[in-house]
Amino acid sequence: MKKGVIVFILLGVIVFVSFSLVSANMFTDFFNKIFGNDADLSPSDGTNPNNNIVCIEIYDPICGTNNITYSNSCYANKYGISIQCEQACPCSIPDPTPIKCSDGTLDGRCSITKPKFCDEGRLIDKCSLCGCPSDPSVGSVDSYLCQEDGSCKIKEPGPPPPEEAYFRFKLTGHEDTFIFKLNNSTKIQKARDILNGIETENIRVAGYINQEPVEYNPPWSYYLAPNSVYFFQQAIELCDAEIGYLEETLEEYCRQYPQGKCQWCPWGSVLIEEVDIDKKCSDGTVYGSCSFDKPKFCEKQTLTLKDNCNLCGCPQDGNEYICQSDGSCKLKIPTPINEYNESFEKDMGGWLLDHHLHCEQDSPPCSSLIWNISRSTNKSFEGDYSLKYYMDGTHDDGVIWVEKDFDLKPDTNYDLNITFNLWSDVEKEIGRWTIVSYFGNVNPEIEEDFSSVGWTLEKAGWKEYSYKKNVRSDDAGKIWAAFGVSAVFETWRTHYLDYVTISINESKDSSGGLISTQDQATEKAVTKNKIQIINSVETKEQDGKNIYIIDGSRKKRILFLIPVNLNIKTQIDAETGEIISTKKSWWSFLAW
Repeated sequence: MKKGVIVFILLGVIVFVSFSLVSANMFTDFFNKIFGNDADLSPSDGTNPNNNIVCIEIYDPICGTNNITYSNSCYANKYGISIQCEQACPCSIPDPTPIKCSDGTLDGRCSITKPKFCDEGRLIDKCSLCGCPSDPSVGSVDSYLCQEDGSCKIKEPGPPPPEEAYFRFKLTGHEDTFIFKLNNSTKIQKARDILNGIETENIRVAGYINQEPVEYNPPWSYYLAPNSVYFFQQAIELCDAEIGYLEETLEEYCRQYPQGKCQWCPWGSVLIEEVDIDKKCSDGTVYGSCSFDKPKFCEKQTLTLKDNCNLCGCPQDGNEYICQSDGSCKLKIPTPINEYNESFEKDMGGWLLDHHLHCEQDSPPCSSLIWNISRSTNKSFEGDYSLKYYMDGTHDDGVIWVEKDFDLKPDTNYDLNITFNLWSDVEKEIGRWTIVSYFGNVNPEIEEDFSSVGWTLEKAGWKEYSYKKNVRSDDAGKIWAAFGVSAVFETWRTHYLDYVTISINESKDSSGGLISTQDQATEKAVTKNKIQIINSVETKEQDGKNIYIIDGSRKKRILFLIPVNLNIKTQIDAETGEIISTKKSWWSFLAW
């Protein structure tokens, strides 16, 4: 048994050694055929100083100093040949100076100037490897396109994203339209998707109301705050209201919400178009909208004004109108008026707002007068509402008022009387403003049209004021009435006016309202020059006509510090009512 094992092992060793020798011979023969026989690589002089060296047949080529390749370093030593380099001949010698392009980029690398690439000393375009510019001064990487020839082409700039856009909606079953502004690109796209039929669910318009008019949304005195606008499918009924009804009940409607959060979500709102607010009619009305001057309408196609009372309605000035087939409004035959009163419980009652500031017409003009008149429940003399008058008197000038026209018999004289109530917060002499009123057959436009009827701050709380005048109606039967306040002291001021009563009676007086009494002349002088104290009034003849001389004064402060009485002397033509001259103390330019 043991002998058999020993024999088997010996046979295995013999086979292994034989195979190794055969393999080694085959390996050596292969490399000798490819690279030559190292035995033939002896020096040309035939010397072989290391003939006793036996080398292993391993191929690890070196290049001798005789530029002959040896299988390994052993054979080179055997033949006494020094090694030139450890690789097959020839030995490459690296260029000590690397190749660079004109901008200093090493060969085979991308330049800092994209998309340039250094190719054997030449700069070429290779955007597929080096990319396109990303320098902010040139443009972001997204601004370029990589071309097939390796260059970069700048993209054609697209239209800039809209910063703001305007849209119009109407309510189902109603003709009124409403324009709102958007300044959010996502919401703008949403509105356009609704118009294009892409969005079909959240298509109703809602937002928070700001209670003041804007130029792009006539004739309404309110608008939707752009940042608050959103689109909805369903909402609670509490915030649903029709456009025109909301105009009439705005203050009462918004009272149910916290300040600044007056929400409006008309259920029947339907977007009908995007609006270009730069397209306007001659009165500034945006195309497709009703003008403030009803029944006029700004026609979309021609941008001209066109009567269209069926769409825009007739004026709401306290008179009754009939819409005609041609789109115009016809005034109903007025019934005789003996007495008129208004406490502003429902709306403005047809009274219109106006103001005047002298220096706004100067060249260059002064800053605009800051003022506002609105219905308010803060104070009231009769009922729940009054008119809140606010004005900044920094200019030491300016008058604000409400006005209304009455339709009476043409070319007829009337005795007119107006009474109204004004509320002041305190009673004091310093800082009083003038209370003014007006009757006439033309619309009052400037401060000189008004007459003084008293002073603010004469009483803390409510005080009644009145004004009388004889006026001849114009050839259309119009007579205008107005009342308001005029700034005399440089401060801001808030007053409340309420419960106006006007009596109208035909008169045989044919004077047409010309000044014929000292009282009327005095009123004009007080209004024009803001006189606070009347010292004397006299009549005298000058250049063949009678004139009134009103001597008065006004409280001022020299250099804002020293209180003084500024003397003012006014001469008025007794027949025409024109102011002939006004003289003030020589130092008046120092007084404020």
